[in-house]
Amino acid sequence: MRLDRDGAEGRHRDEHERTVASDDEVCEDVGRPVVVDSRIVVVDEGRERLVLETNRDVTERRRGDCARRESERRLRGVIETAVDGVVIIDERGAIETFNPAAERLFGYRADEVIGKNVEILMPASYRHRHEHDDYLERYPRAGE
Repeated sequence: MRLDRDGAEGRHRDEHERTVASDDEVCEDVGRPVVVDSRIVVVDEGRERLVLETNRDVTERRRGDCARRESERRLRGVIETAVDGVVIIDERGAIETFNPAAERLFGYRADEVIGKNVEILMPASYRHRHEHDDYLERYPRAGE
């Protein structure tokens, strides 16, 4: 790696110090690669130049990230292809996920309901009872 005074390869910290960071991502276990987070600091001290390099093995963290992304991809595939309507809400009742079967079931497109309170899917006669909001409030505390 070349360290240019113009900062082409690094982030310029001040007049005499430059930091270069690289963090390569490897998701396949071909030839057992090691993923390294490298940091190089070059400090000019008048006539002397100090080069400091640290390397940290982040292979397991990267593999964990890749496994999590793959798991999320598979879960999205299951939700999107489910024949039953799937509606996922957050702790406040805001809709986070609304699959194609839910679109057919409720007659709304996902982009129309994402972020809105789930009560919009309930019959009007139930919306003002606040029973669902009370349930959402109790659930985290009591697990009911």
